[in-house]
Amino acid sequence: MPTTRLRTAGVVGAVALLLGGCGGGVEGTPVAELWDPCSLSAKALLDIGLFVEQGEMSSQIGVDDEDWRSCDLGTATQFVTLLSTRLDLSELRSTPRAVGAVPLEIAAQEAFQYRVVADNQCVTFVERSFGAFAVSTADRLADDAVTDLTTVCETSLEITRALIDKIPT
Repeated sequence: MPTTRLRTAGVVGAVALLLGGCGGGVEGTPVAELWDPCSLSAKALLDIGLFVEQGEMSSQIGVDDEDWRSCDLGTATQFVTLLSTRLDLSELRSTPRAVGAVPLEIAAQEAFQYRVVADNQCVTFVERSFGAFAVSTADRLADDAVTDLTTVCETSLEITRALIDKIPT
């Protein structure tokens, strides 16, 4: 499994996610189905230094894909996955990997962030009307040049704050 998939699978497995395919849509427009994070405009993503990762979307067996949507992106040093879910923050906070979650408030919305030290990964969740929006970041560098976990978490939080106004409330 390529490193990109392992990083994404770590996030997905951490909260029992199913990664769905990305589709088109109108940026920030709530719809009857779960909001698709890949519907963000290329300009909005490029403006904050993100680019689309090449490759295919993967899935986790046994998880309802109607509860999750994702979009794989990246920066020069980190893998970035944007996620939307129907699960609420209390469900997400109760997952085993969320132990040690730090409560936050982002744009007057309840949020939290947790670190996955073994994977040099950080996930920030923020409450939305459909459930939650998340930004997962993970180190892209080789094992001998690992990005500091604090930097990985700062990137997750910065991206969440930069995009929050573009995510349906």
